[in-house]
Amino acid sequence: MVELATKADLLATEQKLQTELRTTEQRLQTAIETLKETVTLRLTVRLGAMLVIAIGALATILKLV
Repeated sequence: MVELATKADLLATEQKLQTELRTTEQRLQTAIETLKETVTLRLTVRLGAMLVIAIGALATILKLV
């Protein structure tokens, strides 16, 4: 037997899908923001480490000269 969807069924399904889409979008935005913060922190730490090494190397070279 063939079942037909009514307009009410379609509207309910559309609303459910829109709600799920909004929820998923919010989760993705949160995840992206967290990843951006993590990457920013990692890059800051790496840059700081490179600066410390560069200053140490410069100080060593100046002592040798």
